[in-house]
Amino acid sequence: MKKVEEQGSLNGFSPVSSTPVFWKSRKRSASSAKNLDSAVDDSTADKAMEKQEDSSMEEKQLESNNFSVLSEKRKALFEPLEPDREIDGLNEQLEEDARVLEHLQLQLLEERSKRTDVERQNTMLQDQITMLMNMLHENEPEEDDGPEEP
Repeated sequence: MKKVEEQGSLNGFSPVSSTPVFWKSRKRSASSAKNLDSAVDDSTADKAMEKQEDSSMEEKQLESNNFSVLSEKRKALFEPLEPDREIDGLNEQLEEDARVLEHLQLQLLEERSKRTDVERQNTMLQDQITMLMNMLHENEPEEDDGPEEP
């Protein structure tokens, strides 16, 4: 204990000073109010900057997510498919193509039959017009000889 009293400190603690410490109280003044206002302005500016940073971070995250999705799709393009899955996909595509081809063939047949019907009607109408024109020419009196005198 004598060592502790002689040195005035303990191991791990700082020595006690004999000079008193006087604390100054803070006074509010107009300048401190201005500093407070500027601090508020700074905090709103900081918040605005944080919002901008947050939005830019969100945009970067979206871009990175989009990029990762695109890169996954690109990888999938070059990765070989399982033989089962590839064959099944091709069979489904062939079936779909066959249905579309059959549908197109039916439409073509319908169009051809409509066209032939229209052509038949046109031919019939042309024949009727020709016959009527001939009948008109036969019933007209001939004017080449001049007026007839009895």
